[in-house]
Amino acid sequence: MVEPGAPRGLIGNTDASGEVGRRVAERLARQGMSQRFFTQHPSYSVDLPGAEMVSITDDGDVESVKEALTGVETLFLVPIRERPDRIRLHQSAIDAAVTAGVRRIVYSSFFGAAVDATFTLARDHYATEQYIRSTGVAFTFLRGSVLPTCPALDHRFGRSDPRAWRKRSPGSGGAGRHGRHRRRGHHRRRCARRPDIRSHRR
Repeated sequence: MVEPGAPRGLIGNTDASGEVGRRVAERLARQGMSQRFFTQHPSYSVDLPGAEMVSITDDGDVESVKEALTGVETLFLVPIRERPDRIRLHQSAIDAAVTAGVRRIVYSSFFGAAVDATFTLARDHYATEQYIRSTGVAFTFLRGSVLPTCPALDHRFGRSDPRAWRKRSPGSGGAGRHGRHRRRGHHRRRCARRPDIRSHRR
């Protein structure tokens, strides 16, 4: 929940058309927050109170992204899908946010993000985290674990298995354990982060 008296600055959301971003947007709308969503699909729309939609033609165009972010106080940055230039595009979005005057970036990272992480994408997340740190902007990193709607894991363990966290997950890195959490709780924790930028430390 957003605490009473917290500033109601505009919140930008880069994933309103995705599963994570959509649910976060819905929860924030119920809390009366003002939001701006960004999409590369002009036909996509979100019907939520206090929300507006802005189309971005190219994630890598810093100027157009900067224009779209102008007026945003807190940016909820959700990683783009896997692609070779993923980190570069993240950096471009971060540059645009800082230049546009965004005061806090809330980045949806991954559990165990590190430069030497075994999981390749966790290294991408770490690189993005470090780049955000280097800008000097205030930040919050949300390091979620494996979500229970991953088809491969659901097929192996079953969605309703409450003991899933004790299961082993064989793969290219060997047989290891993993911890999962429900999407509902995942989104709720993201919304619990106050948009009051003064209440966070760097």
